[in-house]
Amino acid sequence: MTTTVQDPTYEDMARYLNYQAGQNPQIDSDIRDLEAAIYFFSRKYHRGLGTNLFRAMTKAKHRPNPCHRSVADIGVAAHLLYNHLVGAFIEPT
Repeated sequence: MTTTVQDPTYEDMARYLNYQAGQNPQIDSDIRDLEAAIYFFSRKYHRGLGTNLFRAMTKAKHRPNPCHRSVADIGVAAHLLYNHLVGAFIEPT
């Protein structure tokens, strides 16, 4: 199965995640979780310098340290938000 990855902006992803966090009280997140989710999603799926995802990765205020190799290393809330991005912006084709 192949997938199609959309190229959302930082603002698109932040708006979507803020909405999701507001709709799901079980997501106990803060701005650090949102920034980490955007950073790791953008890092994994960007297609180069001229893309919205690359710009979002550089705009995100998250800077991983060597212990944070994936969003799962950040925490449960960041991982849940990341999964929301995957569900919203990646389409199986």
